[in-house]
Amino acid sequence: MTRPGAETAVTMSAVGVFGIFAYRKLTELSPAAIPQTGHFVLGFMTVYITLSMIAAAAPELGAMFALLVLLGDLLTQGQQLVNDLDSGLRATASYQSHGSFATFTPTTTG
Repeated sequence: MTRPGAETAVTMSAVGVFGIFAYRKLTELSPAAIPQTGHFVLGFMTVYITLSMIAAAAPELGAMFALLVLLGDLLTQGQQLVNDLDSGLRATASYQSHGSFATFTPTTTG
């Protein structure tokens, strides 16, 4: 992997982790369920400055660690996002099944 590719991986990871934190911060009803903003920012900056230095020295290693951090955050913090999407889709499906809107049923040819 090249150095620009590693920088892209670190940036994607940072945007993903921050997006998950921001979503949880905006939608979580219990403030005790998510870390305080100051603690998150301190940890976020420490991790991504370190990942940036690793990516500059060894692009393959830095990119792999950055994607590993994103995957770990998705697996631990993404459950609420999945639950919200699932409940939203179920509400939409039950709302459409009551006949309030015309539903689109794709037809298969073959």
